[in-house]
Amino acid sequence: MSLIAELKRRNVFRVGAAYGIVAWILIEVAHTAFPTLQLPDWTTTLVTVLLIMGFPVALVIAWAFELTPEGIKRETAVDPGESVTHHTGRKFDFAIIGLLVIAVIYLAVDKFLFQAESTPAEITAEQDLAAESVAREKSVAVLPFVDLSPSGDYEWFSDGLSEEILNSLAHLPELMVSARTSSFRFKGQDRDIGEIAQVLGVAHVVEGSVRRGGDQLRVTVQLIRASDGFHLWSETYDRAAEDVFAVQEEIAEKIAAALDVVLDEDKRDRMFRTGTRNVQAFEAYRKGRAIYDASHAEQTYESLFDANRWLEQAIALDPDYSAAHLMHADAYTHFLMSGGEASFASKSQAPDLTEEEALQRLRADMQNAYQTARDPDTKLGMDYTRTVFSSDWHRLPALIEALDDLHRVGKVLNDEGAWFVFQATLGDAESYLAQVRDRQRLSPLDVWYWAESMYGLMALGRYAEAIEEVRRGRRIAGNSPVLTEAEALAYALSGDPDTAARMFSTGIFEDPVYAQSTRALASALSGDEEEARRRAEEIEAQFARHDRLLWVYHQLGDEKNRARLAREIDAQPLGSQQLLSYSVVGNYLTFSLDDTPILRARLAEMGLDASDFQPMPRFAAIAEEADE
Repeated sequence: MSLIAELKRRNVFRVGAAYGIVAWILIEVAHTAFPTLQLPDWTTTLVTVLLIMGFPVALVIAWAFELTPEGIKRETAVDPGESVTHHTGRKFDFAIIGLLVIAVIYLAVDKFLFQAESTPAEITAEQDLAAESVAREKSVAVLPFVDLSPSGDYEWFSDGLSEEILNSLAHLPELMVSARTSSFRFKGQDRDIGEIAQVLGVAHVVEGSVRRGGDQLRVTVQLIRASDGFHLWSETYDRAAEDVFAVQEEIAEKIAAALDVVLDEDKRDRMFRTGTRNVQAFEAYRKGRAIYDASHAEQTYESLFDANRWLEQAIALDPDYSAAHLMHADAYTHFLMSGGEASFASKSQAPDLTEEEALQRLRADMQNAYQTARDPDTKLGMDYTRTVFSSDWHRLPALIEALDDLHRVGKVLNDEGAWFVFQATLGDAESYLAQVRDRQRLSPLDVWYWAESMYGLMALGRYAEAIEEVRRGRRIAGNSPVLTEAEALAYALSGDPDTAARMFSTGIFEDPVYAQSTRALASALSGDEEEARRRAEEIEAQFARHDRLLWVYHQLGDEKNRARLAREIDAQPLGSQQLLSYSVVGNYLTFSLDDTPILRARLAEMGLDASDFQPMPRFAAIAEEADE
């Protein structure tokens, strides 16, 4: 008997077919269900690997064993005259047909029911983005240049040169330039240029390397057309390190020319009016920026004061360095919103300043950043930011309108620290959402823009769309605690507190205050009032900041503690900003404005009063109303 015939007789082919269909269904279910269950991304990969590993095992078992009326026996122990493989094969045929029917039904449900508002699970993030944002011809991403210096410790310099080129190109209205927060996500990754371009939605990619030895600099750069990998332009520069700005300008001009952008004097001035012309100030700023980025990535904000020491050197060398002034303010923002000196693990690490001094320095930095900004659009964004952190909000409505006008003429401000999210509450949520969508287009891998678009949708009461938004965000930008938190709130506000409680119960965040607060909220949503109060008391006893407990006390119906905590936060130096950032969704408040007189005064300066807002519904009440 031939091998093929024997494989057929022993039902090896049928077992393989059945196993393949079942494995496919299980993998599809895992891809769909695991993100909703908040399981780590690697669990889906694990299921896939285990099922692949199980395939040859299933075939070996089918070859070596036979299913008989007396049970499973080794094939060699079954008399050929008593073999029932033919009858077993018929059962396998029916099973395979049944499995195929299930697979077809699953595909139909997935396509026609679930995909009206979402992308199929089997479509990759790259395809998702490509369908939404077809790369324009004059679009480009600047990847972080590789540090090839002998000592290997000039990465901060190579990153800085890449970012300055990116910033120069971004000031040309003819070009769509992928934002740093997305293009720098590919740092250190060995990815195909075509794949990177598809993810970022651009037609061209700039890559290069920097080799610095002492005062000498070698920069190699290429402009690549993503569709076919063709090098439109490449150059190697051997210069003195002090000529870095001349190199940067020449590279930016050559890239613009290769992309058919005609440069006149006005455009050249627009490209190079930002930043600094002082090499030593540039180097100090870049060293500070490296610590700043690491601090935010690791959520260890105490090190921001280490970054500030470098930024202070940069400002001393170039007092008109606007970006250094703005970044210098961030340490004081976190200091004040984290509870001042009490938020530091060791008092010896805490800066020697009071909260009032920190507030004065914060506002001085923002004022200096505004005054030294040479680009009018950037100046507008900084004006908005400094006003948000001021004690007078009379000008905010006009600034919000100016930002909206800027957006209408096609200009997008991509400022990580601008607190534009306030527009969803204090201005026009529709306009805010449109602006966030454009920022997503420039920076599709920045999870914050996906979270902000979710809050914009929630401000408009579009909770189902917000939940779909987080699913798209995960496919494109990856998972993040900020996305999970926003998704849980969307479930709660849409009338599904049980799902929200399950998500909150994981803690979501690594930060101990945030993690404890979300678990306390989960207990409140689950009806475990005693556990929610226990957690809340622990947080208030152990940590300097606990503004997120407003959600917990509100859901518990604990008016006394909610009012007390709202008054405490309102009295803090940045209390109004904290209350709007963490305790408001749209015009829903988790506190009463009667308990926050300072915030109430700020809102009145904008022409708003208590009647423009309403109490946040208790999530259990929303669920009861939905059931009715």
